[in-house]
Amino acid sequence: MRAAVEEEVEATGGRDLKVSGDGTWLTRGYSSKVGVVTLVGERTGKALDLEVLSTVCSGCNSYTGPKGGSEYETWWAIHKGDCTSNHSESAGLMEVNGMISIFQRSNSRSNVRYTDYIGDGNTKTYSRIVESKPYQDIIPRKVSFHFPVLLV
Repeated sequence: MRAAVEEEVEATGGRDLKVSGDGTWLTRGYSSKVGVVTLVGERTGKALDLEVLSTVCSGCNSYTGPKGGSEYETWWAIHKGDCTSNHSESAGLMEVNGMISIFQRSNSRSNVRYTDYIGDGNTKTYSRIVESKPYQDIIPRKVSFHFPVLLV
């Protein structure tokens, strides 16, 4: 994805990028335990970053010992680096939280800023990105996206 970011930078001629983001879930509705949020560059159409969110972990689920005390602390010290549970809120907030994470790490990870955001109408995602203030000096703009009308 770092190569895709650099391709997008080259295609746009700058490090302030216009991007489109969306989330998808393992199951339909708001009961999914796993979701993926992806950010795509406007010029190249390539994935620039993604975030996998999960409310479950098979390692945690398979642990049968006590949930407290020294035995648990020893197990947790070994397991926590491999734990796949990284989201404790509703499935509906996976897209919001994942997108915020992507925006907040963009400057440090890839030396880019996502200054224009093309969303799918989920206003909660955009407003929470703005509230998170990923960049001190700018507020990402929401760009309206309209599907082209095909005349037949």
